[in-house]
Amino acid sequence: MNKDAKVFEKTYNKFSRWIESIIDNKTIENDVAFRFDIYEDGKDKYSIDCMFEKRVIEDGSFDWEDISEPSEEPLFIIKRLKFRKWQEVLEFVINLIKNYLQNGQEKAVLLNASRVTTGFVDGDLELLHQQPEIQ
Repeated sequence: MNKDAKVFEKTYNKFSRWIESIIDNKTIENDVAFRFDIYEDGKDKYSIDCMFEKRVIEDGSFDWEDISEPSEEPLFIIKRLKFRKWQEVLEFVINLIKNYLQNGQEKAVLLNASRVTTGFVDGDLELLHQQPEIQ
């Protein structure tokens, strides 16, 4: 296993424990959406926070509204990898989440959510999973 694969595996294990602790400590409603916000914390340091959203319908159109506050304990990641571009960080996080959606212990909770998205807190969101009725 190369160095990048080892770092990914270690980070994935840390991510899995982190998201499972969030799921274990909250009552997750069926119509909730998971949004994994990525923060740039400084020199080669990034963190992920899990936010919960609900679909809000107003005047015939819908939007997503936060129903949680930013965590006091976000998951700090990516200290050893030297990313040259923000897109590499985003791709790394997307791969973490997709891997969890396929193999995670609590994957059913995320797969039953309205949707699962990720992205930098000040940027666009990448849709990773969505219930068919939401489309």
